[in-house]
Amino acid sequence: MSIEKFLLMNISPKQIVLKNTFWLSLSQIFTRLFKFILVIFAARILGPTGWGSFQYVLSVASMFFILSDWGIGNLVIRDYQQKEDFKERIHSGSLIRESLAFLSLLIALIASLIFENPSFRRAFVILSFFLFLSNLRDYIISFFQAVQKMEKQFFIVFIESFLTLILGIIFILKFKDIISFALAYFLGMFLSLLYA
Repeated sequence: MSIEKFLLMNISPKQIVLKNTFWLSLSQIFTRLFKFILVIFAARILGPTGWGSFQYVLSVASMFFILSDWGIGNLVIRDYQQKEDFKERIHSGSLIRESLAFLSLLIALIASLIFENPSFRRAFVILSFFLFLSNLRDYIISFFQAVQKMEKQFFIVFIESFLTLILGIIFILKFKDIISFALAYFLGMFLSLLYA
């Protein structure tokens, strides 16, 4: 069996487990490496105040998306593997997931008015859209998990983390503010979602 066939096709249960473990491990390695480089670079350029401000705004924005999933992605995986009225459940799950994500985005956009600082408010809005797209992208990834195609998940996550790293470095060097850094996160996720 060729390496290409081993890494890109589902052949036997043992091979599928090894293939998916390889891709998931590779995904974790690259994602953590790119984020580590980005954090060091951003913290150095933005300084303690800028980096702390970005983390604060991201944390507050994340709070609005806690209830936008409810484990629906895991249900997709389970229902696909059981093959019982899969299409009907997917349509219902998609409607619920998209509605919750949109509602979370709407509430977050209204809540952006709590920020008096205009740069905080702009970064918050951009990061809210980032989290909205992240939610949609993660739902698509759950379909690849259901059909045990972790190599596709790897490429989606790799594109997002690599582009966020490159755009983050470029934007921070050019603008040196949290708005441009938030924009790098958004664009990385947007392009990753397009690929997905």
